[in-house]
Amino acid sequence: MKRPQTILIRFAVLEEYVDDVIRELGRKGLVQFVDFSLRKELGELIEPCQPAEELYAYSSLASRIGNLISSLRIPTPKTIKLAPPEGRLSKELLEEADELCRKLENLRASLVAKEEEIKRVKEAMELAKLAKELEELKKLRRVGVRKRVEELKARLASGAEGALGGA
Repeated sequence: MKRPQTILIRFAVLEEYVDDVIRELGRKGLVQFVDFSLRKELGELIEPCQPAEELYAYSSLASRIGNLISSLRIPTPKTIKLAPPEGRLSKELLEEADELCRKLENLRASLVAKEEEIKRVKEAMELAKLAKELEELKKLRRVGVRKRVEELKARLASGAEGALGGA
């Protein structure tokens, strides 16, 4: 399979539109971003800008949600791509999503703790059941030994009577 041909392009974007442009280019999946800040030939022409704080918060939320999806074994299409929502990310939306994610994480932790408790209770019940079965087997064994001793006594007694009667 041939590697697709690529070309290098440079363009400038007004700082207020950087997040939107990066989001749209990333959504198309047709670009590879390269850090130009290390290129000396550009000199003072460019100044690196940092993504908005909200983009870091979004990235963190996307990661947390991805962890929840995998830990809860929620089936998802293999081709799904997490992409930032349309438009600007508001602090209110991020805070709401963060709160919902925190609640889900707490519920998941509670479910895991309950699952562990259920496992411990099941194991304890199984051990109790096995202990009861073992006790029953011991009783049967004692009864069986007593029965066998009684049978031997009876045989000895009958053998002794036959020996005495024959003398």
